[in-house]
Amino acid sequence: MEHCPCRPLSCGGDAVTMEVLVVEDDPKLRSVLSSTAEIGGFNTREAASGSEAISLVSQGVGDVVLLDLGLPDYDGRELLIVLRQLSDRPILVVSGRGSERERVEALDLGADDFIAKPFMPGELLARIRASLRRYGKPSAAAELQDLPSDTAARLPVAIGPFLMDPFDQSVSFNGGKARFSEAEYRILGVLAAASQGIVSRAELLAALYGDHAPSASKIVDVYISRIRAKLRAIPGGQNILLTVPSSGWRLLAPSEIALKAGRHE
Repeated sequence: MEHCPCRPLSCGGDAVTMEVLVVEDDPKLRSVLSSTAEIGGFNTREAASGSEAISLVSQGVGDVVLLDLGLPDYDGRELLIVLRQLSDRPILVVSGRGSERERVEALDLGADDFIAKPFMPGELLARIRASLRRYGKPSAAAELQDLPSDTAARLPVAIGPFLMDPFDQSVSFNGGKARFSEAEYRILGVLAAASQGIVSRAELLAALYGDHAPSASKIVDVYISRIRAKLRAIPGGQNILLTVPSSGWRLLAPSEIALKAGRHE
C-alpha cells in the first residue's frame, strides 16, 4: 500500500530519502503515523496486515518499521519474530498495549523500541532518529538532526474529527479552537484515535497513569466534564462526546457530525 510522500522540510540542499514502513490495520492511525513520519522528512510505505508487512519487508521495503501488534491476521509476537528474522532494520513497536510485561516481551523478541499510544509526534520522530543512529546510518541520522528539534512537535496532526496541535495542546474543529490541559488533551487524543470506537474508563486511566493506573477512579468523569465544556465553545462541538452507559465514551463519527449539523440548518 503506497502513501504519497509529503516533503515539507529539507535538510541542507537534499531532502531526506529514508523510508518508514508503517504496519497498522486501523486506517486512521496508519494515516497519523505516516503523516508524522512525512512531517519529519521521511518517505513512507504502508501495510494493513501482517502478511502484507512480511511481503514488503522481504522485498527490502523500509529503512525503519513501525509495527502495531494488534493486527487481524497475525499474532503480534509471532509477526515480530518473523520480521526480525527477515531483516536487521530497526523495528519500533507502536502499540496501545503498554504494560511493563508487554513492553519487555516485545523488546526481548527483537523490537528496538516500544512506543505506547497515544504518542506525541516529536517523540516518535526522535525515536526513529535514534534507531537510525544505533543501526549505523550516520548520513541519514545527521541530515535528520539538522531539523529544528521542536519542529515536529509544533505541527498539528489530524486525528478523527479533530486537528490536534501538540505544541499548545489545542484542538481545532469546525473552524473553532480550544486549548486543553495535558490530561484533557491526552484523553481527547485516545478518543479521537479510537476511530469512533468506545473507550473504557480503564483505557483512559491507563493513558493517564500507565501501569500505575487505579482500578477505579472518578477523575475521568471530571476530565470528561471539562472537555465537554470546552468543546461546547466550538461551533458544532456540542454533544459530540458521547457517554455509552456501562461501557465508556466515544466521539461522533465525521458522518454523524455532518448529519447532526444538517438537521440544525
